[in-house]
Amino acid sequence: LNRLAQKSNDALLRFDGSSNGIYMLINGQHRPSVVVTPRQWIRLRIVYAAWSEDHLRLRIPDCEMQLIAKDGIYLPKIPRFIERTDVVPGGRADIMMKCNTPLSSFLIL
Repeated sequence: LNRLAQKSNDALLRFDGSSNGIYMLINGQHRPSVVVTPRQWIRLRIVYAAWSEDHLRLRIPDCEMQLIAKDGIYLPKIPRFIERTDVVPGGRADIMMKCNTPLSSFLIL
């Protein structure tokens, strides 16, 4: 698998002991930096590809969050206001987020 990952220039797949088994993509990026403008809605498309953890518990302090889709399927009634989103390994979640104050950074895992 390592050889195939190297040939395809895969930057995520590692079997050399450096991986902790947790992979997450937000808006198609691994370890992204997301600019949050106060009082403006942004969409986060989360893919949680972990095999060593139970599930991802995403809570962003002082921000309003709405779940709009799970595993690529839009919810029948949206928006669904949430305090946090729980994503199981192999799961996906689409959330809308609005923060009233600027954030310098926040920890996802």
